[in-house]
Amino acid sequence: MRILRYVTLGILIHFIQWDSRVLAQTSRYFPFPQSDAFWRVTEYDYSYPGGVEISDYQIYFVGDTLYNGNLFSILNIKIEHAINHPWSYGYGERRFGYLWQDTTQKIVYFKDIFSLTCNTCDSVLYNFNLEVGDSVINLNCFMQTGLYNYIHSIDSVLIGSDYRKKYTLENGSHQVTGVEIIEGIGSTLGGFYQYDMFEQYFRLNCFQQTGVVLFNMPNYTCGELVTNIIETQDEAEKVSIYPNPSNGDINIQSLLPIKEIRISTISGVEVKQMLICGEEKRTAINLTSTLTSGMYLIHLFTEEKVYVKYIVIY
Repeated sequence: MRILRYVTLGILIHFIQWDSRVLAQTSRYFPFPQSDAFWRVTEYDYSYPGGVEISDYQIYFVGDTLYNGNLFSILNIKIEHAINHPWSYGYGERRFGYLWQDTTQKIVYFKDIFSLTCNTCDSVLYNFNLEVGDSVINLNCFMQTGLYNYIHSIDSVLIGSDYRKKYTLENGSHQVTGVEIIEGIGSTLGGFYQYDMFEQYFRLNCFQQTGVVLFNMPNYTCGELVTNIIETQDEAEKVSIYPNPSNGDINIQSLLPIKEIRISTISGVEVKQMLICGEEKRTAINLTSTLTSGMYLIHLFTEEKVYVKYIVIY
């Protein structure tokens, strides 16, 4: 009996240690990336027997813009038809929408594709403060169905080496829908969508960030969608900041010599300024003791122009 008690106690201690590690990791919030990431989505039409694939999508970042004191990430979408069912959407590339987030409140917002001045089109895409039983309002300007889902359960999922919060949804009849929402990645039902639209169904096949596949459906090869679009380098791509999000240690690299760096809050309050001597195109900054968790703007001054980039400190 003494041996059995020791074995039982050992198992209990191991479980508590494992559980505390998981809880410690899931208490950390993983924000959405705002550059160097893409979602691969497939759209299906189930009005046909057995369903038919309509299109392959790729949603990805093309830059950012300031509006009303908030830094919006600009999202484009590439569309490629399935051969067996060409629809009227057309091949190619177009604007998808605008994404911004409050990393302190753990809320992700999405603005529709129509206009940055459409104030009524702002909506909460994900709120990672919800509890079991809370409602998820599936309402965006580009898809005004007014449908509701509810949080069925809250769990964690191992992404890479970290555990992230995961919501499982149920519908109005309290039936589990199979849809999951993962911190920093989105919904398994299309990345940004959280429900079926009529006979349409959107499935998130994979999500890749900074060249690392963080979500992948079985037997699906996670690669960028190739179209006949001729890519041009955006001006913002002349400057890179990494890692982002960061714990405070960041690297800044530019194609042009860096003359000055200014860091400010989203509301415009300057928190750090650095003058760079010489013809340096790369520098490292430690912000661990300077900045608290949140989102900041980095103004990078070169001889030609000023580049504005974001940084998320966790």
